[in-house]
Amino acid sequence: MALVTCALRSGSKGNCIYVGNEHEGVLVDVGISAKCALDSLKEVGINYKNIKAILITHEHSDHISGVRVLNKKLNVPIIASKGTLDYMENNKKLADNTQIISVSSENSFYLNNFEILPFDIPHDANEPVGYRIYVDGQSCSVVTDLGFFPKKIQNFVEGSDIIYLESNHDIDMLNKNSNYPEFLKKRILSRKGHLDNSTCANNITKLCSLGTKHFVLSHLSENNNAQDLAYQKTYTTLLAANAEPDYDFSLSVANYYSISNIYRIK
Repeated sequence: MALVTCALRSGSKGNCIYVGNEHEGVLVDVGISAKCALDSLKEVGINYKNIKAILITHEHSDHISGVRVLNKKLNVPIIASKGTLDYMENNKKLADNTQIISVSSENSFYLNNFEILPFDIPHDANEPVGYRIYVDGQSCSVVTDLGFFPKKIQNFVEGSDIIYLESNHDIDMLNKNSNYPEFLKKRILSRKGHLDNSTCANNITKLCSLGTKHFVLSHLSENNNAQDLAYQKTYTTLLAANAEPDYDFSLSVANYYSISNIYRIK
């Protein structure tokens, strides 16, 4: 069997990623409406009944807004760090009698045929985590919403077959955006904020040299970035490091309002 993954949506307004195989899988975050998630799963040929859990990276609304309603339909475990689950329970983001599973950073666990490794990420949230998910001999890592990319995270995700990595903003666009107050700009640029295009590009180039072939630029800001801008920055950085397209790497951008590339990796 193959690892199958697809970003149903990704951006500052909502995030949801499917990771699994042709028969079962998990959702990483549900920051979109339940209807959008269900319609998108149907469009990519995934039966919603085959979703075995929802993994939550952190409690910000663009990652959890659809969890409560969707899980009334799915009735699967909600998996997250204790800090994230505490927030969701205290703020009524979970339906009554929801099964929850609290995970600890760096302690992998098994869910059906999947092994899942959560790891800390630097972001202004309650115990935020990224995930590396092992499926049928392959692995997929989801790493969004982080202010910088420490060596420790590199160690957790290097060698993944596919990585969703945040390429949130272009620094010049952010600094010139008069609609963003200074405190918000400082938050985004801080070490608990979001990765910019250049930082993302440099780290993807390093991860490519360590064996990962497939990369999806994720969680782009609609106001401080553009898909072509993010893509070209990473693409040209990879070329400058003598990486060969289609042989050493494939690169795509996750979409704000539509389903992104479906990957089937054997």
